[in-house]
Amino acid sequence: MVDESEFFEDLKRIKYLKKSFSRYRTTGEIRERLVLNHFIILVNVFGAVSLPRILFLRMREYLEYVKPFLILLNAWPDYIRGVGKERDFDTDQVALDSGIVEKLRKI
Repeated sequence: MVDESEFFEDLKRIKYLKKSFSRYRTTGEIRERLVLNHFIILVNVFGAVSLPRILFLRMREYLEYVKPFLILLNAWPDYIRGVGKERDFDTDQVALDSGIVEKLRKI
């Protein structure tokens, strides 16, 4: 049985990811394996359909960092349905961060 505390613990993972990406933006350093582990857990908890929508709403300014991880996990959709004023967001508009792509290729 899943309780509220487990749900909020999973939401804290999103806060950790935001902090990691903010740090990456300023220093260029990222713990890619730890970030990947958080994404694996989030995909397992929220699913490959809901997670991109949640991340779009919570981490829109970091989507270029999120995209390589979700592509690696086969969880990056072509469209994110029903978000914001646009209603459907075409994810091809999001660029890939080349530094993160290079780090993930080594895994």
